[in-house]
This record gives sequence, structure tokens and C-alpha cells, in this order.
Amino acid sequence: MNGRFLWLLAALVGGGSIGCSSDPSGIYDRIYDGTGNWPFNTAYASSVGSGLLHGFVTRLSSMHQLERLLAVDIPVAISISFANGELTGAPGASTDGHLIVVRGFTEQGDVVCNDPWFPKDGATQVTYLRDELEAAWSHSQRTTYVAYPESSKLPLDPLSAYF
Repeated sequence: MNGRFLWLLAALVGGGSIGCSSDPSGIYDRIYDGTGNWPFNTAYASSVGSGLLHGFVTRLSSMHQLERLLAVDIPVAISISFANGELTGAPGASTDGHLIVVRGFTEQGDVVCNDPWFPKDGATQVTYLRDELEAAWSHSQRTTYVAYPESSKLPLDPLSAYF
């Protein structure tokens, strides 16, 4: 994940308005010996926002919970993995773990995302088929990063996956 998490963080909070760099040292966890510590990464996201940004990691039960967050303009990042041929339109054939930002849904219910795996920042938006993305997301038990400004209010979640 390394520097790509910082790209992801910038996408979550509005295109880099918090001054993210591509230097992964701010998210390096000495104990874990890497940059893939999910709670550590969200804590870093909050610290970069000078206290104006909140973040947490949770596991959601369905895409409907993502839709509730997006309905109040809170984008989320999800952890996915998939084998060759399981995610139509993905820039790579397979992955054991990858983070993408969910931006919205089409009228048909497919999922509009920013995927940092694409080689150019300007070409990262992609729409994945809902069923395929949900299957890829389920491999992580639907692990989800949520980062939102202090001024935003989280929607009610009847399943209590977040506050």
C-alpha cells in the first residue's frame, strides 16, 4: 500500500486539500513493520487533518450502508481482493489486497470508484459491476475506511457498524 494510501487519503478528503504527499513515512508502523495497519492509517488521516478530520475502520454488512454514507457526501475506501477474471474493468488481473475509494452508484446500482491501481491519476475513475465488487469486498469481511470532516454528521446506521 505505502504511498498509495496517501493518494487514497487525498481522494477521501477532497482531492488533496489537506496537503498529502506521496511520502509513506507518516503511515509507517514500526511494530507492524509496514504501512498496512488499517487503524494506524486512519489515525494518521485524522492527524493530517489537524483535528478537523475524523476517521475509523469498520466492517459493513452491505452496499446499502455505503450508499447511506455517500448520500451525505462521505466517501469511503474499501478493501478488496479478487482472482483473475473476477472484477471486470480492473487494471490488474488479481490482487490479494487493494484499497479503492467508492464515490457513488450508477442508476443501475453499479459502483463508481477511484482506483489508484490505474497508472495515471487523471484516469483513476472506474465503474465496477455491483455483484462483482461486492464479492471482491467480501474477501476482507467488508473492511471499510471512513474519513470525514468534523463538520459532517454520519447518517444513522441501524446495523451499528459506525457511531
